[in-house]
Amino acid sequence: LPLLTLGYLTLTKGGAAPSRWQLRYHLPEGKDGEGNLPGLDWNRLEDILGYLAARSGHLVLEGSAEGLFLELPAAFDRYVEAQLPGALPALRLLRDSSPAANDDIGRASYLSVGSPSSQALRWATEESGRQVRVHIHPGPHVTLVARTDGSRPPGRWLRIPVPRPLNGFWHRLPVWDELSAGVALHRLFPPTGEGAVYSSRSRLLGLKPPDGYRAAHGGRKLGYSVDGRPVTLDRALPLLSVGAPPSFLLDQIADDLAHGRLTIILSPDRRFLDMARHEFGGTALVQRLDPQNSQASIRLALVPAGEWDKYSTEAVVRLAQTFLRDVGFDVDLPAVQRFSQHLLQVLDGSARQARRDLAFTDLYAVSQSSQALQAFLEDVQRVGNDPTTERHVRELLQQMSGDEGYVQAVTILSALRTALAPLRSGPLHTLSQGPYFGLNGTSPEAARLLLVPMTNHDFPQHDRLLGAMLDLTLERVLSHARQDLHLALHLHDPHLYREDGGQRWLDAARQDARLSLLLNVQDPAAYAAPGSAQGGQVSGHGEPFFRCSQSLAAALIADWNLPATASEFQELPAGVAIARLGDMVVALKAQEQP
Repeated sequence: LPLLTLGYLTLTKGGAAPSRWQLRYHLPEGKDGEGNLPGLDWNRLEDILGYLAARSGHLVLEGSAEGLFLELPAAFDRYVEAQLPGALPALRLLRDSSPAANDDIGRASYLSVGSPSSQALRWATEESGRQVRVHIHPGPHVTLVARTDGSRPPGRWLRIPVPRPLNGFWHRLPVWDELSAGVALHRLFPPTGEGAVYSSRSRLLGLKPPDGYRAAHGGRKLGYSVDGRPVTLDRALPLLSVGAPPSFLLDQIADDLAHGRLTIILSPDRRFLDMARHEFGGTALVQRLDPQNSQASIRLALVPAGEWDKYSTEAVVRLAQTFLRDVGFDVDLPAVQRFSQHLLQVLDGSARQARRDLAFTDLYAVSQSSQALQAFLEDVQRVGNDPTTERHVRELLQQMSGDEGYVQAVTILSALRTALAPLRSGPLHTLSQGPYFGLNGTSPEAARLLLVPMTNHDFPQHDRLLGAMLDLTLERVLSHARQDLHLALHLHDPHLYREDGGQRWLDAARQDARLSLLLNVQDPAAYAAPGSAQGGQVSGHGEPFFRCSQSLAAALIADWNLPATASEFQELPAGVAIARLGDMVVALKAQEQP
């Protein structure tokens, strides 16, 4: 037998190299009552492998740190391309042109003497320096031959004393056995947890947390590292991602709701928002801020009537000035700042004393003309107010007196009216009418989900005003000293509807532990703009990336000193991301949308 084996190896050494396919697929999650994964046709997979073994006489399934490979004669290539995807969901076949095996000297070769198991292939793909080849013969019978740095694979293995001159022939070793008669061939494919089966030549799959890493208790759950450990991100750090799958974003919403946060989603993708409403409609109080459905939408005010005791006049004026700046009103000019401050003080004092709502439309109403403003000021004087409000009324009337003051007031009111023009009528006018949405009524025990569709197509100025109204509302809530109210803000593609790309909320999330921020974009170039202090380069902490483009991959390799090439990002399996958590870079398994 040794002589016949040697002769066979000598004859086949000079033959044509077998066709070599790299396999990558993703199994659906969940099992039926019999332990089978739904959607996977085990019988068909068994028939395909049995057919190939019977017709070819000998095929090989190999697992190593470079991936999972299928080797067989090139004549069966078209059969593999046509049949195998039907048995394995989401299969991706890649023809591999690399050598079938290397000829490293000094490794130990082992032969399995027990029942074959998928554990062997999984063990081989965990670390470099390991190889397990499953020789599948007609019958079918299988033989497992391993080549390692000296450590035995799991199970029962026998050391094969291969002479050094024959060290390169081991991958064609035609060992026949009866140990595996009747084995279910599909069990040889190595599931790596969470139903995922992958193979890749990318060295990025070797990135994993250090041995002492432990997921932070209460942190945001991102997924699992490639070695099966949970990975979390401190909620005080913004979560930044590129092209994350919808299922991952839904998981983040569920996680925030489970931790009692008021979760607010701003997205230009109405389909995703509808998916979120359907997903969480039965578990959370889901509401919308939607100009296209204003009757069913929530309403926003500068200050609702029931919240005057929570905010000082100075805080209301400061927030209102920020709102005016956001909608394009140049409030920083000295004359404009003085005029707007007096106007806002009067509006605040009048509504505060009457204990009524201060609406955005109130600010728009007084901007209609100098006559409208003067009539409002006369009404305030007639009713009578506190001395501070009366003083601001006199200051405002004095600033408007004379020809020069009149022209200045008309100019300022015209600019204010232009900035607030979408409030004149229509959906945004309706959204400024009561009853108003009270965010401060939210408690950790009554989590809520607020969905805000942003369009930025036909009326971008409407998106700008709506975003500024929501910003003022959120900043008003965060300015209150209540510590048990926690917010989660998810911004999807904010560069489409925010001029700062979400930079304000990035800064706020880093300073206020009550605010948890998620920012997801589809365009890597747009992502690099907000918060970048190095000329558009990616920077910061806690930044997972999904589905890297070539340009983003090149930037990450340079900035993070990754041991990979840009093309190796394309070799990552579906649902795998590269994430940076502080100084740690890991390969992360996140759920992929079916």
